This record gives sequence, structure tokens and C-alpha cells, in this order.
Amino acid sequence: MLQEKLKNIYEQTDCHKMYSTEYLDLLYNFIIINEEKQNKYLNPYEFAYINKISIKSALTFFLYFTNDSESSKQILNIELFFECTNNTCDSSIFLKECELDEGVYECSNCYKDYLYEDIKPFIKAYFTLNEGASDLFYSDPNSTMNILERLPDNLKEKSPSFINNSVHGEGDNQNNTIFLNELLELNRESKVPITNKLTPYERLMHRL
Repeated sequence: MLQEKLKNIYEQTDCHKMYSTEYLDLLYNFIIINEEKQNKYLNPYEFAYINKISIKSALTFFLYFTNDSESSKQILNIELFFECTNNTCDSSIFLKECELDEGVYECSNCYKDYLYEDIKPFIKAYFTLNEGASDLFYSDPNSTMNILERLPDNLKEKSPSFINNSVHGEGDNQNNTIFLNELLELNRESKVPITNKLTPYERLMHRL
């Protein structure tokens, strides 16, 4: 069950020292609702808005569930990308871990090349549900329905775009974009990094 896996990660990391168990239910509900809506990305800004918590708390909480180097054991993934600046393209160019040491990145749509140093400040992140994690809640066919029924009416009526556009007052994240630099700073705030999934990205950001 997804709830059991969330609880195991919560108890085996410092997450239990930082957050109450109530957060586990909030995350579980959030994952189920996004799965029902077929949303590919889990937006921590939306999570913060719905649950009336700070964006910093939401981002840090999400990081704990990307904490295992074995993808089969983690709940969330982090996908990095930057946006093509070609006026006729405007595509998102995703970075794979195996490509992080490459010096040049190419847009697969318009074939424009980018040097690493040029894109470094503009690298952004998405959180996605791990492919294997989605199978964990299909064993309970009523879970999605029950959660949606418990969702407050005002949130049922609001579209995801409304929720996304309603987040204000948190630094420069007016468009809900997560910059890699922000995640790296949060990951380094504790003596022991929250997640080892950001290790190759640390190397990328500090490369000369």
C-alpha cells in the first residue's frame, strides 16, 4: 500500500523529526487526487496552497520522499529541465543524469545548442510520481473516490490552473517554477542532506 510506503520513508528518515504524521495523510490525498486528474507533475506550490503551509515546508517535505538512490524504493522523482529561448520553439529541454557531464545541450525540437554555463542559472525542477508507486494504491478501488468525496467543495470546484495561479507571497516564485538552486539550498540546510538524489545535480551546479 502507498500509505505504508510513505510511513516507512517517514519513520526511516529525519522527516518524522520535522513534520507531524498529519503530513503523510495530506501527501497521500494529494497523490491520489493528482492521479485521478491524470496530472503528470506533483506541484508542491499547489500542495502548500491547499494545506495552508509554507512553500519552504512543502518543498522540504517533498524532498524526503525522493530520498532513496534505488528508484524502486522512492515515491517521488525529480526531473530537471530548462526552457528553450528560441522564439519559434519554446520547448522544455529535460536533463538526464547520464547527460549531466556534457558540455553542450541541444533542443530536440529546434536543434539550438546551449552551453552549460549559459543554462546553469535557469535549470528548473518538476516532482513526478515514481512509476512503481502508482501501482501501490490500485489495490483499493475506493480510495480515490473516498478522498475526492472528503475534499472541500471549494477545492472541487477550482481547476488546477486556478489553484496554481492563487499562490502568492513566497519570494520570486510567482509562476510556481521550482529552480534547482532553491532545492539545493533546502537540501543543504541540515547537517545531513535530505536526499541523495540531488548529489549529481550538486556536482552539475558547482562544476567549473
